[in-house]
Amino acid sequence: MGRLQPFDKDPSMHAHIPVGIYLNAAELSALAGEGADLFHFYTFGIRAFMDLETGRVGGTGSTFSYQTMKFQTMRPARPGVGGVAHDVQKMRRMLARLVELGLLERLADTSHRLELHCIKADRVLIDQEPMEEEEPCRDL
Repeated sequence: MGRLQPFDKDPSMHAHIPVGIYLNAAELSALAGEGADLFHFYTFGIRAFMDLETGRVGGTGSTFSYQTMKFQTMRPARPGVGGVAHDVQKMRRMLARLVELGLLERLADTSHRLELHCIKADRVLIDQEPMEEEEPCRDL
């Protein structure tokens, strides 16, 4: 089993699954004022890997770890701006802050495996039929 991929290579396989990372009002409210690093860490390091049905990240058959989060949240340096690559201690502090904010619950935390539950994230039932798009209002 290779490195985790947050999105399938062929999006047509799951055409009825929302494409992208959608944060609901509860998540945005909890993250408000917490800073760009924590927002980026939560959105791209954790939520991008969330199982849409269960709200879990990592778990059975998964290799989700601190290394996965570090790779996904790394930002390369560019002229005048230093790069960002969080160490394990910084990621643990950020995880602790996300738990304090009520966004996450830690289910397992070892050096090689991490399992989280995104408490406030919306769930999507994969078996449900895709919603039909409504015709836009033309009365304006």
